[in-house]
Amino acid sequence: MQNNENREICSACGGKCCKCSPGFAVPRDFLKMPMFYLKPENWQVVTHYADSRDWLVIMPQTSGGGIYGTCCFLGVLGCVLEWEFRPFECRHLKPVADEIGRCEARVKRDDIAPDWIQFQAELRSVDDPGLECRIRELIRKEPWSRVVDLFPDAERRVL
Repeated sequence: MQNNENREICSACGGKCCKCSPGFAVPRDFLKMPMFYLKPENWQVVTHYADSRDWLVIMPQTSGGGIYGTCCFLGVLGCVLEWEFRPFECRHLKPVADEIGRCEARVKRDDIAPDWIQFQAELRSVDDPGLECRIRELIRKEPWSRVVDLFPDAERRVL
């Protein structure tokens, strides 16, 4: 996906989306993410209700300690993550120029949650919502190897 970031619009807005509810990640987001972004305090497992069931998904830690609250990656000048390392949902937000403070969601959370279906058992067994060690373990196991095979050109700094 092409970088659709618009710092001018985002800075005028003040990061309303980042202050309300950061985006969900998908498993492949962690394939090329540098290890220093995988600090335990940066990630959490949350429950999202979709398709008549509860899905466990991973998203950035928030000030509220759940789905809602300010994203831990929101800095004074905006998101501290480089665009390609931001969660899937964040990369798919499109700032709306004529309506500062509103972004067009080009992907729905209900469509993201099932990406985690093969990891539900592992995510339910996570005692520490930080996940640094757990994510590393998951990446080295099946079905991550199938995910890795889908992205042969991905830079795998995590592995």
